Amino acid sequence: MAENKENVMTGRLRVGIVGASADGQGWAPISHFPALRTLPDFEIAAICTAHADTAAAAAKVYGVERAYHDYNAMVQEPNIDPRLRRRQGAEPPPGRDGRAQCR
Repeated sequence: MAENKENVMTGRLRVGIVGASADGQGWAPISHFPALRTLPDFEIAAICTAHADTAAAAAKVYGVERAYHDYNAMVQEPNIDPRLRRRQGAEPPPGRDGRAQCR
């Protein structure tokens, strides 16, 4: 994986998280965000939910730079390194088993 210029300069991993609602419920706001924000080598750079309006709302609530409603678009973003995905009640995408996915 090629590092982008910003990562080389800051040394931080820019993380994208799938499945973080703006209402503060679920693993992302309760567990993932607080944990990642205490680690100096990580930055939550993107959020992805099922709809454009909920993604924008979650990004605003959590102070995240980018909002996506298409997981595939977020995965293709070159300025994001590992992607965390949580599974809650929904079937994972074809070919995925629902566990945390990183690349």
